[in-house]
Order: sequence, then structure tokens, then C-alpha cells
Amino acid sequence: MMQLPAAAYEEGYVQYQIPSRPTKITTTFVKQLIAIKDAMEKEIRDLMLSLDKVGVGLKSSLLDEEGFPRADLDLNDIRSKRHRIACLQNDHISLMNDIQNYLYELHEESRATNEQKSSTTTTQNVDKSSTSMDTTNDEEEQLEPFLKVNTVSPNSPAEKAGLCPGDEITQFGYLVKKDIKNNGLKILPTVVQSNVNKQMKVHLLRQEGSTKVKKELTLVPAYWSGQGLLGCHFLEIH
Repeated sequence: MMQLPAAAYEEGYVQYQIPSRPTKITTTFVKQLIAIKDAMEKEIRDLMLSLDKVGVGLKSSLLDEEGFPRADLDLNDIRSKRHRIACLQNDHISLMNDIQNYLYELHEESRATNEQKSSTTTTQNVDKSSTSMDTTNDEEEQLEPFLKVNTVSPNSPAEKAGLCPGDEITQFGYLVKKDIKNNGLKILPTVVQSNVNKQMKVHLLRQEGSTKVKKELTLVPAYWSGQGLLGCHFLEIH
């Protein structure tokens, strides 16, 4: 087991045990990392709440009007919590980057496996109709929509990218429906947070008249005046 460097050894706090990278990246391994990420996010929220309760936050001065340390506060506790939050935030960024890379590896390995199976089937001269059906099913699975855009906020990154309510997402970055089936929707915010200010390709189906038209958009998750990094709300398509 491997520990995160910044926040792992602080006395009195949880020591997050990060599994060492296995020889082969698996869905189970990635889920373990996502669970640790979720725990870190909860601890950060709890620490922030405890600071808010005493009215100091992360940046408020700990001195009184005369420039002396405030006697009404537990300054050591506040400094400890502020330091812990800063360490956790750094470790959280590092962990999210690792998760992003491992998810990409999983996706690429799955794609390579499917291509190899298709090539092997063709080489062995299996019944052409059966081969065609299998290949088509693989393609349809990848293109099957798994998210529906419910709302889009004005002036948000989602609106700037061209997303519209009713759009059905078939690929979000490198995520396709089977990734959501295997890992759940928790992967989605991880991918978004790992791509702040980076271009992401989004493939979707949009209803135009009586037909659904395929479209490809470029989405850039970013901090803006509203909530979240996208400014839109998704519904899962089962």
C-alpha cells in the first residue's frame, strides 16, 4: 500500500492508504481510488464547515483590531485545519489525475481488445453474417446514448460549447456507456474536474425534426459565475 505524500502523516487525521498500481489496471482498482477520492472530498467539506461555524474560513484574519491573536478562537486548531485542507486539496488533484489516466488506460485497453477480437474473427473466416452482427453490436454499444442534457445555464461553459436541453450524449471525452455501467456516474465529475480549462470532445445525438442528427462539440470545463464547472444538468439514460 502507498500513502499520499502531503496529508497522509498528519497526526490526528485519517491516513489515506492508496493501493500501489497493479501490473494490469482493473475496474476494481479504479473504484478503490474513486472511493478514496470521495472520502477526501467529504473530509474537506467537513473541515470547511467546522471553520465556517467559528466564522473564520480559509482566509480570514486571526488577529483582532489591535493586531493581537484573537483570544476567542482556538488558533492552533484553526491553523491545523487550514493546513490539512491545503494538503488534502493538493493530494486530491494528484489522485484525480491518476484516476483520469487509469480510466483512459482501461478505455484504450477495452477498445484494443474489441479490435483484436474482430480481427481474429475475420481471420478465422467465421460466418460473415455472424461476424458482421458482432462488430455492429460493439459499435452500437459505444454509440449508445447514456446521458441526456436536462438543463443548460446561460453563459455557462456548456452553453458556450453548444449543448442544448434534450441532447443525448453518446461519448463524453473518452467515456462511453459501458464505462458508466462499470463504474457508475461518479466517474463523470472526476473526468470533468481533471479537465478544467482543457478541451473535451463530446459526441451526441440531437433531435432535428423527425430525425436524430449526430454532432461533435468541444467542451471546456471551467470556473464561471455559476455553479459547477459545466453549468448544465444531466439525466442518466438507462
